[in-house]
Amino acid sequence: MPGPVDVAYLRAACEAFPLASEASHRQLLLSLGKNDEHLLDAPTQKLADALKDWIRPRSRGHSLESLRQIRDLAWFDETPGPVDMADYLLRLAKRSLTQRGGHIALRTSPTIEEPLAHFRWLSLLLPPDLLVAACSVDMRTDPAVDYADLLTPHLASRLEKDVAETHLHVGAASSFQLLWIGLMSRLPYHPLDTEKLGRGGTPPFGSPHSFHRMLQAAAMTRLFLAGFLWRRDRIGRVSSFQSFIDDPEGPLRRCIAPLAAWPAGEDDFVRVCVLALRMVVFGGDAPPAALLASAHRRLLGPKAPRSAKTMADVLEADPLTEWLGGSHDVATTETRLSRRGLAYLLHEGRKDRPFARAFWQYQRIRALTFRHLSVEPGTAGLGWFQQHYERISPLRSCIDGAGFDVAVHSARRGVGLAAIEMRTSPERSWAKVRDLVREACVPSVDDKARPEVGLVLHFLKKDSRKHAGKKRLNADPRQRGHGCRFGAFSFGCMEEAAAIAVALTHQPELLLVLRGIDVASDELSVPTWAFVLPFERVRRAAHRAGARLARTHPHWKVKPLGATYHAGEDFRRLAEGLRRMHELLEFGLLEAGDRIGHGLAAGVDPERWAREHPVTVQPVEERLLDLLWELDWYKSGELPADAGRVEQVRAEALDLTKRMFGACQDLDHLGLARRSLHESAVLRRLGYPFVHGRVPEDDIEKLVHRYLTDAPMFARGQDLVEVRMSDGELRMLRLVGHRLRVEIARREMTIEANPTSNLLINDMGSVDSHPAFRFQPIPGGSRHDEQPVQLSINTDDPISFATSLGDEYAYLYGALLSGKVGAHHALQWLAARRDDGFRSRFTLPASSDLKAVHELSPSRR
Repeated sequence: MPGPVDVAYLRAACEAFPLASEASHRQLLLSLGKNDEHLLDAPTQKLADALKDWIRPRSRGHSLESLRQIRDLAWFDETPGPVDMADYLLRLAKRSLTQRGGHIALRTSPTIEEPLAHFRWLSLLLPPDLLVAACSVDMRTDPAVDYADLLTPHLASRLEKDVAETHLHVGAASSFQLLWIGLMSRLPYHPLDTEKLGRGGTPPFGSPHSFHRMLQAAAMTRLFLAGFLWRRDRIGRVSSFQSFIDDPEGPLRRCIAPLAAWPAGEDDFVRVCVLALRMVVFGGDAPPAALLASAHRRLLGPKAPRSAKTMADVLEADPLTEWLGGSHDVATTETRLSRRGLAYLLHEGRKDRPFARAFWQYQRIRALTFRHLSVEPGTAGLGWFQQHYERISPLRSCIDGAGFDVAVHSARRGVGLAAIEMRTSPERSWAKVRDLVREACVPSVDDKARPEVGLVLHFLKKDSRKHAGKKRLNADPRQRGHGCRFGAFSFGCMEEAAAIAVALTHQPELLLVLRGIDVASDELSVPTWAFVLPFERVRRAAHRAGARLARTHPHWKVKPLGATYHAGEDFRRLAEGLRRMHELLEFGLLEAGDRIGHGLAAGVDPERWAREHPVTVQPVEERLLDLLWELDWYKSGELPADAGRVEQVRAEALDLTKRMFGACQDLDHLGLARRSLHESAVLRRLGYPFVHGRVPEDDIEKLVHRYLTDAPMFARGQDLVEVRMSDGELRMLRLVGHRLRVEIARREMTIEANPTSNLLINDMGSVDSHPAFRFQPIPGGSRHDEQPVQLSINTDDPISFATSLGDEYAYLYGALLSGKVGAHHALQWLAARRDDGFRSRFTLPASSDLKAVHELSPSRR
């Protein structure tokens, strides 16, 4: 059973709650206070009660009294009287961060490990740029960047060059600041899809429609806050926020409303604006989102912003840029707006409660949106993560056209980025694949530090599809057009593979940027064999295109197309995770020099896993496949065949064949069928993914055909079986894990590690038990007998995990130090991982040459 939750997480959760919770929004809280009896005052007590209800299921191992003390320390920090929200945020920021020139850095005195661990949790619960704005409030100029610099001087020096990002999903590659700016400035022209807003769980404020209206109202409130501060900054004639809004001679009524040309008149326009502001401040009902969007468009002016193709387009479309200016040398407008609002509240605006209400409620809406998109600590498992990932799509629609450019600019944050590979799904039209590759060229990044750029197209695993209005499992063979498991799904993948192949045939030059293929998403939903044919189709086309480029563009030095595959991250049993990783090598989907995404199963400590999972539940079919795979290891002679274990496995497998097939089957035949299922020649002979009317050639193919088409057998295979860990299986897991690491290393493959993703989706535990240190033992550590495997460090999904590439190195550095690894050895280890990432990249040096990029994409010059 998992142990107590980290106190650093609980403290961060308490610190964020007054600023980033629906309870604090409902309470309209402007301060935290205690009465004369040293008890919480009524509003603060209501917030504390809400915090208790929220934190109770997340605080295993901690008593209510322990939580109360953590809360009081977080909220008051020995302050006896009321704490104004501006003072609270300022204290919170300066407790974690400090000014370093024009930058904001992590406060690392007296140690770095604890501040890094605390900031990791806090930055998942509260937008980090809000802390940056608060920490820079006393600076005479705006901060240079939106983020806190977590790198120590020596670590930063090791990341000044040759840093590669090789595992980045472009759909989640933007920073939250840029996504929010795009949302706030383009929302009236790009209404959100409320159906998509409801995917992945209930959004803030109870429903997709309420969330949409609140975002529209927040975007208008943002303009009012900025307009008020601008007039004070430039004109200085506005006495309070209330007069700015309500005064008959104030700016809203006298200057803004007449320019809006509202069809129903100026008074009605003011009424809609006030209703939007009241919704942000007090919640409750509001005008429809369409009416708010119309009023918002009138506030912005008649000219709609052009479609965003670059990060500069996103920033230029922000109306705050006219006031604050836009440049790569300063933080974004959002951070600077927060900073100036805080400065007003901390000085001359101390008594301007209407401004304080609007400002803090706006910040809470923004923080709740951030929390909605970032993965909450404690929600382990790939299924939970995918729910979070689905939430991004409707909100990023405002900046989708600039996705690649934003990804490159965001990835360069604080490191010497030399290469970046961005992942997205392929289209089913070759022309659209071509256009997608051209978009990924990002010629807008044209300075001398331009990195190598690559696009990796990934096939997405999905467990189900909609057919005739009903949800159907992709694994169910009852598919009229195909008559087999994964028929419709595999046909879709084959269409995507064909589109890639045809695009490469028409324009081989696409290989300059199209550098790899991948399989991602719901790891357990689709088996490995379903991707044998798509991988083969794309590889063959890429080889032909590469041969042509060797003649036409020899100076590009085009390498073969790379492949990677998400595997070993999500598994019901450790044997299942190891099997799915081994299948990639066993059946040739991955070749020498390719990579494996996450691959945690090969690095998990079997003893620890067995202690934590003595009994698990697994579908009959998957358990049978695990046992057949284990028997293959013994049959090949690569594992010592313990007679007792072999007989135990055979007996269990025979029992499962009876349950699944209706009668006992020959295990040797089933083992051959498992292998044949992964052979492209067998799948093509059976006509896959259309198997109607095909006649198998022999008994093995008959088993494969039956597996693919027999619906009752499929249903029986989905029955669940309880599996208990045995000493024999534990010995097998130790041996297979070691053999798999040896084989990965021998083939010069690289494991793509994503530290925060691993921390949240799995359980990172102590540094000495992290899977990364089985792949690459720590210098001076206790695992020198382990086979070293190349290991790269990446971000995976920066929005979901509130991180960046530099942050990931910093968090690993802190973990190493907290594990009593000396700084010298820790820095040495991280520098080696940087080198692993750079060596394992698929990108080409020629892709950093704008002349070559323009040859590929002349229309984007």
